[in-house]
Amino acid sequence: GKLIKTRDIPTAEASKLFETIYRDVTIALSNEFAIFCEDAKIDFLEAMKAANSQPYSHLLLPGVGVGGHCLPVYPYLLAFETETSKVKLSMESRKINDEMPRHVLRLAADGLRVSGRSVKRSRFTVLGITYRPNVKETRFAPSIELVNLIKKRGGRVSIYDPMFTPDELKRMGYHAEPTLAGALEKADCAIITVAHEEFKAIKAIDLGGNMSKNAVIVDCAGIIEPAQIEKVGLIYRGVGRGLWSK
Repeated sequence: GKLIKTRDIPTAEASKLFETIYRDVTIALSNEFAIFCEDAKIDFLEAMKAANSQPYSHLLLPGVGVGGHCLPVYPYLLAFETETSKVKLSMESRKINDEMPRHVLRLAADGLRVSGRSVKRSRFTVLGITYRPNVKETRFAPSIELVNLIKKRGGRVSIYDPMFTPDELKRMGYHAEPTLAGALEKADCAIITVAHEEFKAIKAIDLGGNMSKNAVIVDCAGIIEPAQIEKVGLIYRGVGRGLWSK
């Protein structure tokens, strides 16, 4: 990049806030559309790809929420400078993105219901604790909120994230396994929260061979082919993947 000069410091600060909040708002719009697609039996990823073929459409991927040290914070910095009513869209987007961990747990609970289970006492494997793919950073990671919600509902949670060693995860207060296969062993529900390269290489047959019978896969990153999951006898749920929500 290069140095971009503005007339004064407030303009420079505003440009940084606007650029970051734009991404937060756009992700919130995608999350809102994704939830609509789940109800309407539409595959959001297919609809998004078609929509983004138009030059003025720049929809981003939906997911478990928004993390990092800037996106979840900057809307509040803007609101601090004025009345909240004057930045309504920014703050409403924050609410939508903050709600996504709860929505993901609802997807998991729905899949478990179909398999004859409930969240309480089910064995969960959360694949990914970072807020973005292939980055060792957990600040404001929505997967942390998801783990807390599962525990509050009585579920048992194991974490696997290739960005961290098991000892690092245990020091963070999580039950962790050293291998992906070990983390999936006899799990009733696996939730993929982030598109780490290792997770993108997961094969449906490996999931079916390690997890419990009629286990549930919740794909928040859009990296697993739903038909392949169903072919090995597992139950698929995914953010925005309405065609596979029966």
